[in-house]
Amino acid sequence: MRSNYRQTRTAQAGFTLVELLVASAILVVLGAAGYLALDVVLGTADRATRESERLKQVQRCFTQLAMDFEQAVARPVRDDLGDEQAAFVHESGLESLEFTRGGLPNPAGWARSSLQRVAYTLERGTFVRIYWRELDRLQGTVPVRRVLLTDVANLAFRFLDDKSEWHEQWPPLRGGSLQESSLPAAVELTLELAGWGELRRVYALPG
Repeated sequence: MRSNYRQTRTAQAGFTLVELLVASAILVVLGAAGYLALDVVLGTADRATRESERLKQVQRCFTQLAMDFEQAVARPVRDDLGDEQAAFVHESGLESLEFTRGGLPNPAGWARSSLQRVAYTLERGTFVRIYWRELDRLQGTVPVRRVLLTDVANLAFRFLDDKSEWHEQWPPLRGGSLQESSLPAAVELTLELAGWGELRRVYALPG
């Protein structure tokens, strides 16, 4: 009888303080591990979302470039100082390109040209598309600017002529003077993006 009483008291005694501390420590470790695992999952999902948005941004940029280059036309313009600019212009060493394109939609049937002067330039790490509402500009003409890409480390162009030779500027320089060639046969664009490295595309031009 005395033996049964002792067993009952032992069974009802519960956990000791040491056992409770050990159990609490295990719960803390499991909780910390679960938090770290959740943080890793959320961080991975966040990075995947950012990379997906970045990819869409890059694809939209290349699509816009393709649309403009495919519509390039040999139409010189006058800048806001009245000086004539070639139909297609890029100076070696500068991170900008300017040219005339056609095919400008006019769904409202307004009395305006279907041509448009556009430019691409790199400004403090931001790749920007610019266009003007008038082909031959006046002083004070304000262009429309649209950011295409951010975190761009470098921008470079090359141009293929009708003799299959590449040039660092356009119109090309031969014999110490510019050759007034209207349009290149193709344009090579190289963009260096932070975290992505170099992206290179070649666009054929009409002609």
